[in-house]
Amino acid sequence: GTTLTDFKKSVREKLARRGWLGEVEQIDPETGAKVGVKLNTPWRLATIFEQNIQNALNAGRYSGQLDSIGTRPYGQYNAVSDTRTTDECRSRDGIILPLTDPWWAKNYPANHMRCRARVDTLSEREFIRMGGTIASAEDLAKLEPLPKGFDRSPLDVFEPDMSKYDPSIRKQLFTALTP
Repeated sequence: GTTLTDFKKSVREKLARRGWLGEVEQIDPETGAKVGVKLNTPWRLATIFEQNIQNALNAGRYSGQLDSIGTRPYGQYNAVSDTRTTDECRSRDGIILPLTDPWWAKNYPANHMRCRARVDTLSEREFIRMGGTIASAEDLAKLEPLPKGFDRSPLDVFEPDMSKYDPSIRKQLFTALTP
């Protein structure tokens, strides 16, 4: 673990060593347009830090939930319901499915940047007390789609599609992502 201040300092040093500090021009993979990207803005670094913390927390939580599936076999999606709740999370709030359902592999939080949703586990007794109803295929079909890149399990290992990167930076990217 580290603090946000230490993370920002460390990341700035790494970015500077690799020549990725400041504003760079990149190709937007969705539009193909050249866009200027500021790599060291305080809000961007804070978002990266917070997202990494949230992803690690959710990976640990999901792994632990799968380990206790014998006594707590159901998962209930719980969105934080306030003015910042996204349509993606609001549409999933309250969904109950067995933790073994493949739906969780694409819908376990975090489902977008700064996602605050969580999955709570339920025992068979709690599930029955709550009505014993599993979300139907029709219910799941009505959900808001997730942003690109967030439709994966927190237990998945990130593997970038190197073909989407300019050949001149592929080697730098590979070096940066290789332990």
